[in-house]
Amino acid sequence: TRNGRPAAQKGQKLQLPTLAASAFEEVANGLEDLEFDDAWTESLERIKKAEAIRPRIPKNFRAELRDYQKEGYKWLMRLAEWGVGGCLADDMGLGKTIQGLAMLQARAELGPALVIAPASVTRNWVREAAKFAPTLNSVLLGQGDRKEAIESVGPYDMLVVSYGLLPFEGDALSLIPLSEPRRLPSRPYACLRL
Repeated sequence: TRNGRPAAQKGQKLQLPTLAASAFEEVANGLEDLEFDDAWTESLERIKKAEAIRPRIPKNFRAELRDYQKEGYKWLMRLAEWGVGGCLADDMGLGKTIQGLAMLQARAELGPALVIAPASVTRNWVREAAKFAPTLNSVLLGQGDRKEAIESVGPYDMLVVSYGLLPFEGDALSLIPLSEPRRLPSRPYACLRL
């Protein structure tokens, strides 16, 4: 036994989280009789592809990123390439919106972007996009024909929606052809706090 759990016996299957694939690969290379399923192998390939990219800030992005913001931008781009999400968190005022906008502008031709934020900052996303990411077409989901706004987004569009609208528009938003499709939670949405 290890840590109170029975040790794996030959022929048994173990399931590891996909996020552990890169770290476990080094350990697994020295083990005999170890087999990986297709999902694991595909995850490793996506990780290697993501690690190999060298993200460049778009030339028409109108902000000078500090070194730590450049690192955050590169990290976001690698996560997007890998197809997983992440949380860029630091103190207020250190440029998370700018890093996110740089990433969204770099990926704009791949399809629409969806920004979900507190209602108090949705207009800030629109203003900052107009100022720093001129090729992004910001669409603030609010009053008016929300169904038409959702259905009409395409490449270079950034749809900005508040958490408060998710219970009403979650199903429609899940139909947006995002570059890395994700299923948006429907009601109830209490678990959605980011």
